[in-house]
Amino acid sequence: MRVWSYVGRMLSRETSGGAFIPHVDGLRFMAIGSVVLYHAAGYLREKRPGGGAETSVLHGFAEHGWFGVQLFFAISGFILALPFAAARMRRSGVLGGGTTGGSSGGGGGGSGEGMPSLRRYFLRRVTRLEPPYLINLAVCAALVVVLAGRGWGEVWPHLLASVFYVHNIAYGELSGMVNPVTWSLEIEVQFYILAPWLALVYSSGSAAVRRGLIVAGVAGFSALQYALPGDHAHRLTLAHHAHYFLVGFLLAELHLTRWSGGASRRWWAWDAAGLVAWVLMWWVIEWDRGMTGVFHAASPWLVFVAYGGAWRGRAWRWVFTRRWVYLVGGMCYTLYLWHPLVVSGVGRVVTGRVLPALGEGSFDRDLVVLTVVVVVGLLVAGSALFVLTEKPFMRRDWFGRLAARLGISGRGG
Repeated sequence: MRVWSYVGRMLSRETSGGAFIPHVDGLRFMAIGSVVLYHAAGYLREKRPGGGAETSVLHGFAEHGWFGVQLFFAISGFILALPFAAARMRRSGVLGGGTTGGSSGGGGGGSGEGMPSLRRYFLRRVTRLEPPYLINLAVCAALVVVLAGRGWGEVWPHLLASVFYVHNIAYGELSGMVNPVTWSLEIEVQFYILAPWLALVYSSGSAAVRRGLIVAGVAGFSALQYALPGDHAHRLTLAHHAHYFLVGFLLAELHLTRWSGGASRRWWAWDAAGLVAWVLMWWVIEWDRGMTGVFHAASPWLVFVAYGGAWRGRAWRWVFTRRWVYLVGGMCYTLYLWHPLVVSGVGRVVTGRVLPALGEGSFDRDLVVLTVVVVVGLLVAGSALFVLTEKPFMRRDWFGRLAARLGISGRGG
């Protein structure tokens, strides 16, 4: 028990921005799990001799895991909105002076009693999220040069574009040369920049106005997808995903005004609605493969209802507040950055040695084997990487502490 208690402390996030909200990290677990399953299935589909993905039941489910990125976007909208929403609603008299917004991520500027400082808000981005990101990009670029044999002259422009979050814009495609999953982080940064000004929506003293404007924004960006081109380049822009971030804005408003008390008296209805929403979410993706029509109209609201179950239902709240669930969810940034390397490295061993040793089998069996090994490898490697490359930067004064250890005079931020 002492060992597990120690491991739990090591893997717990530092929450210097405000109160810890466990079910939010639990929802992150759902998001990162979906993405990892999606990439594991994709790797097996490409590398498995004889195919078999077309008739696989599990592959049909796993191939929709890309939607985990949109699940992340909604969580990010909530995290980024919270300190600004709390401050603006206090200023308008909606919230009492002692109400705090809380925070479950590394992006907020802290709610405090006044408006969050924009300087600290953006500095937090640099000090909290940039170091793990830059470490990952450097390692990925080095591996591409050393193991894949690509020339540095070919790699460095893609690396530089990723460092400054402009690869989507500059190349109109994923950064396959360095780390392909960073495309979503570029969109996160775009919303990060806009969030303080979008949070002006919370300035109204009327709940109907606040919620109405956010709902209109979700509906408007959903409808915008019909007018914008459906090409790959467009899908790498904020315009294609803004409605999911705004779902997070709506969750933040309700969290501060109506949902902070825990499960609803009608918790059973929220639990049932949440279950239906999670099922329909995957069904809508399958039914509308062109990502038009019903998908754009329904998916943001299905995310809202599914997440609402974590706030207002008892069963879903219980699921998402299990310690191992929110601990893994809390490491999602590290797991997201590094999981492509783990999937690739583990995948080579599994497809090259383990599956041949097991003999001929179905795609479903092979996917289960690969996924189990990937998950174990990712949890082991990801936990170490979280402790080494992310957790040290969660404290606001980490650079001051580092300077003190090195004997350099300086002040923490």
